Amino acid sequence: MRFTTAWAKTLAQNISLKFATLVLMILTITLGLTTVKLSLREPLVVERGCISKMALVGNAERTPTEIESFIKDALAIRFNTGASLTAGYLSPEEESVRVTDQRELSQRSIAQKVLVNSVKAVGANATVDCDRLISVGNIRSAFPFMLTVQLATTTRTESNPYGLIVNKVSVVKKD
Repeated sequence: MRFTTAWAKTLAQNISLKFATLVLMILTITLGLTTVKLSLREPLVVERGCISKMALVGNAERTPTEIESFIKDALAIRFNTGASLTAGYLSPEEESVRVTDQRELSQRSIAQKVLVNSVKAVGANATVDCDRLISVGNIRSAFPFMLTVQLATTTRTESNPYGLIVNKVSVVKKD
């Protein structure tokens, strides 16, 4: 074999090796970036029990849908006749007001129910447009009912997954 032929083969092998090294380097960088991106995702937590389900990672921020759902549940507890009192939804002051209101309604043989139409939450306050259904025996009446609800935050628990408490409910008087 001639020296020039051997040298040409060596140069061809060097070019092939450089190309392979370049491709492997690009692949390594791509896989490294993909690994970093996937490792920074929120973890997937699966609770084991009778039924496997995905456990939600607690986020401190409340979504508007979550606030609206909480207000619907809390106002039903606060105003509806026969609603069971769920611990952690109402402040102690609102619980005592609820007990006196329900006692007064039962003495008069009146039942009431509040249906939430819309919720406009701004910070810790929410303006709620409701319909108040009052029934005395077979006679039923519906009235518009505007409320201002003051909310407070607390830790999320199993009994209160929203992590919110109703501090005060006041009726908005129309002029």
